[in-house]
Amino acid sequence: MQTQLAEPPQTPGRAVFFKIVRSLFYGVCFGASFTSFADFFIERILLSSSAFLALLVQIDRCKSKKEAFCWGSLFGIAFFSTALFELYNAFKITGHTGLFLPCMVVLTSGLSLFISLPCVGAKFFRKKPLFLLFFCVFWVCGECLRAEVFPQLPAGLTLSLFSIDGSFWGIRFIQAAEIAGIYLLTLVWLLFLASFRTKRADCIAIAASFCVYILCYGQSVLSDMTLPTDRINIAILQPNISQKRKMDSAQRGAILRETVDFVRFVQEQASTPLDVIVLPESSIPGLIFEGAPEIAVIQAAIQKIGTVVIFGADRAENTESAESTEAPAQPATKHTKKQIVWHNSMYAVSKHKIWGIYDKVQLLPFGEYIPLRRLFPAFFNYLVGGLDCTPGPPQEIIIGDDDTFTFLPKICSESLFRYKVQNARWILAILNDAWFGPSLRAQHFAIDKLRVIQARRPMVRVANNGISAVLDICGRVTAGLTEDCREYKLITLDIGTTIKTPES
Repeated sequence: MQTQLAEPPQTPGRAVFFKIVRSLFYGVCFGASFTSFADFFIERILLSSSAFLALLVQIDRCKSKKEAFCWGSLFGIAFFSTALFELYNAFKITGHTGLFLPCMVVLTSGLSLFISLPCVGAKFFRKKPLFLLFFCVFWVCGECLRAEVFPQLPAGLTLSLFSIDGSFWGIRFIQAAEIAGIYLLTLVWLLFLASFRTKRADCIAIAASFCVYILCYGQSVLSDMTLPTDRINIAILQPNISQKRKMDSAQRGAILRETVDFVRFVQEQASTPLDVIVLPESSIPGLIFEGAPEIAVIQAAIQKIGTVVIFGADRAENTESAESTEAPAQPATKHTKKQIVWHNSMYAVSKHKIWGIYDKVQLLPFGEYIPLRRLFPAFFNYLVGGLDCTPGPPQEIIIGDDDTFTFLPKICSESLFRYKVQNARWILAILNDAWFGPSLRAQHFAIDKLRVIQARRPMVRVANNGISAVLDICGRVTAGLTEDCREYKLITLDIGTTIKTPES
């Protein structure tokens, strides 16, 4: 008689090891769906959905909140390490590659809390339907908080998976962002995925019906486009100047000459007069004071009286602070101390006039200012030195006497925030994403599409080396330039009637 030997029971240590590996694997898969690893829409959705459902099942099977926190943390660390790995490029440019690993450990560990805490919160609900509901709710709340705390890191917003490549289904699904917003739309999608865990046909049908309704709404929006009422002739210039050259003070004169020659060349190639010529963020390296010769050089390159050149530069200004000192039996005296304040600015200049200067409002932590410097000035001045960038007031820029040329300016990471549009007819975003790789640039661009849909304004997006493009009010790319190339494109921006949406 042949007997079958029973397999030895799995040891606790071995079971924990496999759970660790699974959590890390799921996190890598979810992060990879935001990178160039997944080139097509179906790949991104299948990869991200599978990883999300796998994490959901793993947290559902956890016996304690502590265990849920551990697996959620490992998932989050692997997810953000994969999605943000291209930050290495910024450390390489600045020559601080040795700091990349410790900074990534701290950053990903902190960001993983926005995954692990929702996992713990959902475990307070023992009934499966409530657990699934609140897991999705807490996940979306984590994304919302993360977008407010770390808005300059465009990684991991679930809805951006639908807008990265502008696919047929994705572009229709995200149209509802104008009424529901990014996060409510994300919640609908996650509840649809979680409904499969219930294994109930009625739950799946209800969740699927919401998604179908959203797709139908998107189709109706795309079919009912408002006809343009005004047009602007714009030239977008992508100089593709390396960051190392910009950081070299000896190269500033050469970069200015190249920029001026580029502006002149584009004007010569245009068959019709240009209304606006747009250069990216930090087109003119170095600090520019009031009355600086760089501005006059740009104005001298303008051939037509009606043409406006918009470019980015670091604007500096001197401020005087008066200090009073009183000595016994002596009159009070004042000592004037000069201070330099700098802004990340956008200039709009014509041949004989400066139409407007916009100073960036929402600054980039550690890139444009050091958090907590005011509390510990001596320590941070010794450690990193330099001056913090000063934010400016929110404003719209009007160029010319016609409201057609009223636009909402955005510099770099500001385009990631929801837009508060007042009278602006279109949005202009100038960027310098040369610090990052193609995947992070694509994630930034994907979120810009969502913000454009919320505001229902066309966007002209000009970056130093990409992604430079023109978006219509539905977030579709109507014109674009090749990444990492020195190129320009002459476009006609169609501007329709102003649309007021709940999210603008």
